[in-house]
Amino acid sequence: MHPYYHAGRGEMIQKLNKHNIYTEEHTIPDTPHPFWLLHPWFESTFQYTLNFLNKTFRKIES
Repeated sequence: MHPYYHAGRGEMIQKLNKHNIYTEEHTIPDTPHPFWLLHPWFESTFQYTLNFLNKTFRKIES
């Protein structure tokens, strides 16, 4: 993926980590930008999102 698409990501993750806000970062190979609602990447994007939300909400409930 072109570095342009990552602009500011590292800084944002640092800020979130500073405030103990849970984050995840995933790379799906051979994806255009933006791609998340398109076949064949939708299913893997959906699974990453669902897993993230399940982890996040389970931490809140605990």
